[in-house]
Amino acid sequence: MLRRNLTQILILAALAAGTAAAHAAQEQDLEFDRYACNIIILQDKSVQKELNIQPIQKFNLNKHADWFNADQARLGSLLQSGQAPKDIDKQQEAALAKMKEKVLGELSKWQTGRLREISLQQAGKTAVLDEKIAKKIGMNDAQIKELRKAYEENMKAAAKLEQDTLQPIIVKYQAKKPKDEKEAKALSQQFDVELKAANAKVDPVIEKMAKDFLAKIDKSMTEDQKKKYKALLGKPFKFAKPDTLWRSVCFYTY
Repeated sequence: MLRRNLTQILILAALAAGTAAAHAAQEQDLEFDRYACNIIILQDKSVQKELNIQPIQKFNLNKHADWFNADQARLGSLLQSGQAPKDIDKQQEAALAKMKEKVLGELSKWQTGRLREISLQQAGKTAVLDEKIAKKIGMNDAQIKELRKAYEENMKAAAKLEQDTLQPIIVKYQAKKPKDEKEAKALSQQFDVELKAANAKVDPVIEKMAKDFLAKIDKSMTEDQKKKYKALLGKPFKFAKPDTLWRSVCFYTY
């Protein structure tokens, strides 16, 4: 009898330990989802539809947006008046972190997970430059370091190419002194034509550099890492319209 009771206790203890471990794993997954979520894209109506955002959720999201927008307007006013606090950057970072916490607090676990999937899809493969995301799929420090180095080199090369190509045109037209409004208008049109032509030469080169870097990411990842990365993306999602309107937005409206 004693042995039977002991066996039952051991089984229950094992089940409890298993349940606790599963709960801890779920909490870690939710923490990662929250980290990887981009709350900016939640402003997109197609994303809201995909997440099945309810009217009460949208009401609360806009309430949080009103708070954030008012706070940013306050800081912007101080900056314009020359009275900005020395730690204004830290205040803005803290406000962004608080805004993200408020927004994600309105979402269910499923909605948070789906937003993480869409966020990583929108970010593209360069998301693995983020250490937490890279570690999630099993990438090691050497892989991350190599990719970050290549990324920085690419950015510097692209910036130098643009500088060397566009700066001479800018300097040339800055030196010109138009006699009147008519000549100024003509010079402006000539400047636009030359700049557009220069960009047409530069853009394909920069696009190739970006494409080559993405290929480098693929080459650096193991098959298991690629599989895990793909799993993080979930079902493919297509935005209803181009994301250029909200990609760098400073104020929120849901």
